[in-house]
Amino acid sequence: MKQQSFARRWLPVVGAAVLGFGLAYALVALFIFPPGAPPPDAKVPNVTGLQYDAAVQRLRQAGFKADRGESRAQETPKNTVVAQAPEAGSRQPLGTVVVLDVSAGMRSVAVRDTTPQAPAAPVDSVGTPDLNGRTVEEARILLEQLGLALGDVTIEGGGDLKPDAVITHQAPAAAAFVPTGTRVNVSVSGGGTP
Repeated sequence: MKQQSFARRWLPVVGAAVLGFGLAYALVALFIFPPGAPPPDAKVPNVTGLQYDAAVQRLRQAGFKADRGESRAQETPKNTVVAQAPEAGSRQPLGTVVVLDVSAGMRSVAVRDTTPQAPAAPVDSVGTPDLNGRTVEEARILLEQLGLALGDVTIEGGGDLKPDAVITHQAPAAAAFVPTGTRVNVSVSGGGTP
């Protein structure tokens, strides 16, 4: 009789404990560890050297996603994949985003003519002013202010230089860019008779 009373008394307690443990296990399994296995992984395919659109398609077929990274100046055709991350051959969960860096094409540069030529004027060059109609003294002052110098003065018709003689011609011509320090030669009219 003792066994029957022991079973009657403890059977509901043991049943409740087993039922509670089962219910707790089910809740943990459903909410902490939801059904479904972690995503399977696969090797990332090598897509370097492919055009960007073809690389995206190949990654999709293998179960990965693609995203465009940076563009780099390369000797490869424009939009060719030049690098990828994660690296090709690494095992990654399916659905991982693979960042693809692409070629921006070749960088264009100006090609200089290397054939021998006259030396270029220095950066500190000026446009020669128009001296026509000015006296020789006015021309000298103006040229000095610009960092140039008065060169040879030729008197048309010969003779001596008169103070009111005006310039009729100059070399280099007006508006020509010349280095500072250049001498400007002039011709004047109105020379006196010898």
